[in-house]
Amino acid sequence: MNSPIPTGLDVGNASTKLVLGDLTLRTPSYLLEVTDQPRLDRPSEGYFRYVEGDRPSLTGRAFLVGEVAHEQAPVGLTRVSDDDTAKVNTGLEMLLGALSHLPHQAEWPLDLVASIHHSHEDAEGLTQALQGAHRVQFNRHDAPVVVNIRVLKVVNEGAGAIVAGGLTSAKTLLYDLGNGTTITTIFGSKGRLIDRAVRSGGVEDLIDSIARDPQVISQLHREGDRAVVRKALEDGSLVYGSTGFSLEAVYKAALKTWAGSVVKDALASGRRHEADAASRFAIGGGCLLPGLGQALAAKGVTIASDPVFINARGLCKLASLLAAQVAA
Repeated sequence: MNSPIPTGLDVGNASTKLVLGDLTLRTPSYLLEVTDQPRLDRPSEGYFRYVEGDRPSLTGRAFLVGEVAHEQAPVGLTRVSDDDTAKVNTGLEMLLGALSHLPHQAEWPLDLVASIHHSHEDAEGLTQALQGAHRVQFNRHDAPVVVNIRVLKVVNEGAGAIVAGGLTSAKTLLYDLGNGTTITTIFGSKGRLIDRAVRSGGVEDLIDSIARDPQVISQLHREGDRAVVRKALEDGSLVYGSTGFSLEAVYKAALKTWAGSVVKDALASGRRHEADAASRFAIGGGCLLPGLGQALAAKGVTIASDPVFINARGLCKLASLLAAQVAA
């Protein structure tokens, strides 16, 4: 058996971030169960079939995960953002789907640390969903792969970012601009959690307002596809797919409204801690929204380096530390 790989798992409403040692992967948090297998031409990545293991309810079922799920069924797929319980209920499927994008190997022994919005309430459920031995078929490979998962810890989202940056001896304000939520977390020395406020109103609300904008509907003769809008924002082009239609004017107006409510409220919730905080920084996919970085900088908030992966990288680092403690 190969040595366990320290692994950080961050199942987000928009994307699943996975860090295994030096490997990093980000896939959209889309899931589609495939029931008509004889007609399916298996993709080279994003497909798995659960053969057997410690999640018997999945036995014999097959799934598409990530971009291929949206490609197969833009309407009707499962999004993590659709359900508050999805991070627990589909956490293993998102992890296995992410693994299917990596170079094929016969075994994946994982020492894993994961994060979730409310670790006190959901840590046990997520641990039970992930933990154990799972035999799966990936993509076009018929031989089952063994995925052995040992869950070392489940922590609050954002805690990984503090670990990645080095546990400090000073108070830190962390703003997590996610897809479904915006979280303000106050950490004390060595990453001790002091306070935390989770609010609905993430980047998905911004994307939804763009998709429903009258100018977009007039141009497309229907509401915009949220996944296509997201891609236009993430790649910075602000162009809707292959249509050539620029979303720039709609985006600027929507961003102003969204930031004026969602981001403003997030910053306000940490205001009473500003005086004695050594640093204020932001993480999450929302940090990459065109133009938002300058607005945050004007408020004294620094965008963390690699804001999308920093939490998962810290989780991986924590997995390595915890695994060493267990082995000692």
